Formats: sequence, C-alpha cells, structure tokens
Amino acid sequence: MSSPRTVLVTGAGRGIGRAVAEQFADAGWIVVAGVRDLERAAADFADRPGIAAVHLDVTDGATIAAAVVEAQTVSPTHLTLTTVLLV
Repeated sequence: MSSPRTVLVTGAGRGIGRAVAEQFADAGWIVVAGVRDLERAAADFADRPGIAAVHLDVTDGATIAAAVVEAQTVSPTHLTLTTVLLV
C-alpha cells in the first residue's frame, strides 16, 4: 500500500480553502492547512486528525517560507493549492 500524499492548502482557515482542505482529508490525503489564525484553526480542525494547521499569511513572505518548511516536517508535500484572492 502506498503512503498518503500531502497537500499544502493556503487560505484553509475558512471558505473555499477550508472546504478544499476538508475534501482532500476526506480523500485520504495528509493536509497542511495554511491559516492566519492558528488558535481558531486548532479548534476548527480538532476533530480532523488528517489536517495540520500552520501559520501562513500570503501577504507576508516570511510566513510563506516558514509554512513551506513546516509543511515538509509534517510530510513531504506533493501538491500546493492557493485558494486565496488578493484584491
């Protein structure tokens, strides 16, 4: 049996990003959820063992770099999805 794949989803704290993260988890993927509010995400994903939240704000390059590094410590990432819209 092959090991599960890992996806890093940005904007996973709410809306489309959260729905995408949950769909991947339901499909058996390991999900690294990039969120701005870690405390809220910890509560929201408490019952979802396949989802690990990391701090990620797409307007802050330092948090992007740190989130990618942190995602790799969870599991080697196979896919990254950006689900945020900047206006």
